[in-house]
Amino acid sequence: MPLNRIVARFQDGNTIKGRTRDFYPSRAQFHLTTDDGRIQRIDARDLKAIFFVRDLTGDRGRKDCYEEIVQGVGRKMRITFEDGEVIVGYTPGYSRDRQGFFFVPANTECNNERMFILNGFCKEARFI
Repeated sequence: MPLNRIVARFQDGNTIKGRTRDFYPSRAQFHLTTDDGRIQRIDARDLKAIFFVRDLTGDRGRKDCYEEIVQGVGRKMRITFEDGEVIVGYTPGYSRDRQGFFFVPANTECNNERMFILNGFCKEARFI
């Protein structure tokens, strides 16, 4: 399994950055290794989303722009989280019956390559 750079964002607002090799959409837990070498077991039920990122530094000054059209990644959706955050992007396979779903942001210039959004913290998922 490839090594993925991720940011795990929890429902309580906390985040942990690191790398994982054992995240699977159907599993309830996975491991994240931080830059200082600590290994933490993450329970997916506690998460808002997992962000698969280009780098772990990120860009706090970024401007979110969701007007881009991305071909070949699924249907366009607007996601509203329980905390009020709204994102727009594309999903290849949304199902409310699963633990979550993959999501590609409509902003192709952002640090997020893709996300895994947990249905448990998703207030509304609407195709647009």
